[in-house]
Amino acid sequence: MPAEKSVLAVIPARYASSRLPGKPLLKIHGRPMIWWVAKRVARSAVEEYVVATDDARIELFCKENHIPCMMTSTLCANGTERIAEVSEALEADYYINVQGDEPLINVDAINKVYTHIQSCDVRGFVQAIAPLDTKQIYDESVVKVAVSGASRIAYLSRSPIPFCKADNSAQIYFRCMGLYAYSGVFCRNYSRTPQGNLEQAEQIEQLRCIESESLSIEGVMVEDEGISIDTCQDYQAVCSMPFEKFALEQH
Repeated sequence: MPAEKSVLAVIPARYASSRLPGKPLLKIHGRPMIWWVAKRVARSAVEEYVVATDDARIELFCKENHIPCMMTSTLCANGTERIAEVSEALEADYYINVQGDEPLINVDAINKVYTHIQSCDVRGFVQAIAPLDTKQIYDESVVKVAVSGASRIAYLSRSPIPFCKADNSAQIYFRCMGLYAYSGVFCRNYSRTPQGNLEQAEQIEQLRCIESESLSIEGVMVEDEGISIDTCQDYQAVCSMPFEKFALEQH
């Protein structure tokens, strides 16, 4: 029986978000967003995790609340580049990227990605995807995913994809979750690969894989009705949700 692969969950948390500055420390029901994410990761099957940040305020909060934390460079363009830096200091076979703006992420979704890593020969970028409410297909803050056969991700966009020329009531859309996985070698190769035109235009980090012939990307379907907080509207929507929505996931 193959040995279990070592896995480290990393929560990238950048303070200087262009659309919602300081969002990891914005409070939801009295607790900063990063606290909610960390507690969900701590309940998952992944035994070790760390917050990766570039800001002393986030680091101080984590230390005061006994959340593992590591300082990383302010020059990282996205979470994957931040995890590439973490992989140089903290060794593991694979890294699960749980974005710091998913305070309602389903613990079972994290566990499904973890199980996929343990059971499959993962060589590229693993992207968790979930069904998307059709009301959100025109929301540019929600990244949509077009999936072809064998769970291969064909494209990601802030526009509605795939375009449905006929009545789209039967079309199933998928969202790109802030939940990814890859090996340390893969994310370091990723960080050394220059951004292409598609990534620069859409501001979607996974498009670097689509544009590069050497970086593969696959989808893993999960059940998750959470929300990535990218804008003030997203934040207000999450804050309006009842506390029980956050507290009922007891794993």
